[in-house]
Amino acid sequence: MTKETGEWLDDAGPRTRATGSGRRRTPEGEHAEPIFTSSSFLFDSPADAAATFAGEVDGNVYAR
Repeated sequence: MTKETGEWLDDAGPRTRATGSGRRRTPEGEHAEPIFTSSSFLFDSPADAAATFAGEVDGNVYAR
């Protein structure tokens, strides 16, 4: 079973396949479709925040 490839569906029944196929987990490792209700995120430093908002590094930023 791997979360990256979806191989866990190989032994699943048709109902599980219908609702679980195509799902890709984020680095947060959720077990269902993610809903992030937070309006802000923590950064290691102001420079890290600036780089994240500029798209220079991967990370979560507030958007609507």
